[in-house]
Amino acid sequence: MDDKIPYIAFEAEMARHERTIKRLLVALIASILLLFTSNIAWLCFFNQFEFHTETVMFDTDDGGDNSYIGNDGVINNGEDGSTTDGYDAQETTP
Repeated sequence: MDDKIPYIAFEAEMARHERTIKRLLVALIASILLLFTSNIAWLCFFNQFEFHTETVMFDTDDGGDNSYIGNDGVINNGEDGSTTDGYDAQETTP
């Protein structure tokens, strides 16, 4: 069996592999750049919004009803051991 390969065939095959390696390297660099670009785009998008948490502690002196209207307009009714049925403890007492 003749295992010899002509030099010209070997050179042609190596040239083809070099072109393939260059294309794969360009594709790898492009995919890494696109990955970083995508992450930067998402970070810029999420940084447009302002997220914050507000904690409000309130208490009543006479055990009345607690009501707090936050910045979003939602009324939070707290129940701190209140026994009155009215909205304002001072209006319901005689």
